[in-house]
Amino acid sequence: MTIISVGRNGQEIGDYYLEGIQEGLASGYFLPSDFGWYDGLTEWLPLNDLVATLNAPPLLPPPLPPLPLRQPASPIPTPLPPLPIATPRKQKQNLKPKKDEVTYVLKESKPKRGKAKPSVIHAWRNDPATEKQITFLHGLGARGLPNTLTKGAAHDKIDALLASGNAYNFLTPKQLACLHYYGFDVSKIDYEEAKTLLDRVHESPESFDVPEPWETAKYRLYPKLYPAASRGRPRGCLIFVLVAVICVGAIIYISLH
Repeated sequence: MTIISVGRNGQEIGDYYLEGIQEGLASGYFLPSDFGWYDGLTEWLPLNDLVATLNAPPLLPPPLPPLPLRQPASPIPTPLPPLPIATPRKQKQNLKPKKDEVTYVLKESKPKRGKAKPSVIHAWRNDPATEKQITFLHGLGARGLPNTLTKGAAHDKIDALLASGNAYNFLTPKQLACLHYYGFDVSKIDYEEAKTLLDRVHESPESFDVPEPWETAKYRLYPKLYPAASRGRPRGCLIFVLVAVICVGAIIYISLH
């Protein structure tokens, strides 16, 4: 009787006869994906195919082996071929957050029914230009402005004029005085460069080699732009001293009378 080895997921389960394997397949003990092997096979076969092969009637009866003259040596056991490993099922990705795990879900807002989606172009650019924009353009030397000038066109034109113009035309007298004090020649720089230098002066004044800080030098060098009356005075301390003197005087007066 043929002894059949049964394997599952790369591991051997045990050895069974053909009848036991048929009963196991019928009862569900063996799975169709299990493999079987018996002596003479070169590879493991699925149990269904192996049972069908053993149940098929042979075409010709096997020939009788020759009668041995002497006792043969014990046969060398045939090594089992490697058992095929079943492909593991692909597990579904667990999208649920773990315990104490913070997750952020970004949801795209859907437009309500009856309302059109916002346009990519900003609506304000199509509005008529404001009076402030037109006045500023005239101050920059722009002429021949159309009556249908929009906010977007005026905004772009102002940026182009500021980028191409000289700093003298657009900076205030106080800004020009500050740049002169730090040694910059504003006649050779444009508006954007002047603004960058002013930001650098305000952010790191200690990086410039000047005799005194601009906040104190401006009152002495440019008295018309920065009058002495505009300089901050420590009035809080003076008021505190006056109130203290009055209180002390009142206490002395009350103690004497």
